Amino acid sequence: MSNENQDWGFNYTLSNEDNSLELGVLSENAEHVVSIAGSGSRVLPLLAKQPKTLTCIDSSAQQLALTKLRFEAVNMLSYEEYVGFLGYPEYSMSVQQRKAIFSSIANKHSDIKALESFLDEAQWQSIIYLGRWEKSLEKFTNLVSLLSMKSFLSIENSHDWNNVMTHKSARIRWYLFCKILGSATLLKAFFYKGRLPKMYAAPSYSAFFSERFQRLISSGGLRQSCFAHMMLSGKVQHSSAFPIEAERETFNKIKVGAKNVEINYFNSSINEYCNNLNKSISCISLSDVPSYLDAKTYTNLLNTLSHNMHSGATIIARYFGYRPDYSLPSNLSMITEQHRDLIQNELTQFYDVEVFQAH
Repeated sequence: MSNENQDWGFNYTLSNEDNSLELGVLSENAEHVVSIAGSGSRVLPLLAKQPKTLTCIDSSAQQLALTKLRFEAVNMLSYEEYVGFLGYPEYSMSVQQRKAIFSSIANKHSDIKALESFLDEAQWQSIIYLGRWEKSLEKFTNLVSLLSMKSFLSIENSHDWNNVMTHKSARIRWYLFCKILGSATLLKAFFYKGRLPKMYAAPSYSAFFSERFQRLISSGGLRQSCFAHMMLSGKVQHSSAFPIEAERETFNKIKVGAKNVEINYFNSSINEYCNNLNKSISCISLSDVPSYLDAKTYTNLLNTLSHNMHSGATIIARYFGYRPDYSLPSNLSMITEQHRDLIQNELTQFYDVEVFQAH
């Protein structure tokens, strides 16, 4: 789910994707990994596989600077300091501590330093909640607060769900939540600023959200899903729902990878970047960018990528409700089924996923 890009602040400061999928697809010690940056939360886990070069792309300079801030923080901080700096629950950090850490990083990087005025305005509150998407969710969850949706976050599997749904009040609350969330008027007001994406995956937005939540309940439950926590309560309520950047074991691997990687940042669109490629790609994560492209543009993008990839290299694409009717280049194969277990177990489930391989 994307907000319209603007010239200040952040669109995202967390991630609404579970990049355990990318981590599972990516090979160890890949030569050159490319990823849409977003907030950086979806990029850092890739370092756990210790790629030799990592290229981060974003059309927003602010998002790119936030990604860089995360990377520098990983290099400098312990696990407890890192999650506290970003503002994850259970690891408290004072405003003074957060400002001091930011200053020690920003004094060496002018692009990160440029974020200071925005963070000052936000009073140095938890960084993971400062993006437009996160703030929109906070407003939305306040709107539906009488439905007490936070209580559903105890659900860990289909058995729990079925037990909860034996209560009529729970069924009514869930039905109302999906109807309100799926209102085109509300989606425009809270999330898309008047520009709704195409929706081909379901007859209505409310049907789409209801069906995708069911996927999530079947795959891993609501309690373990960062995305579910944000959608139902506007906050990550406890460590069981931390995204993988904030899981201790993965963080330790990320820290090792960050010490040895050559990292590049490109403030451009994916199309602009691909038209100026100077190094072949081993793996690229496109996020849900394809959902916002027409068929011709997406076909051209896949064609350009496929001619700049190692044999065996992979492309991971997500689609939010809409997939362009693209033509697959002859030197790409669809290998989605080889990764079906990863796709079925990831903890967002609101995206359709395709994986391609060059040959």
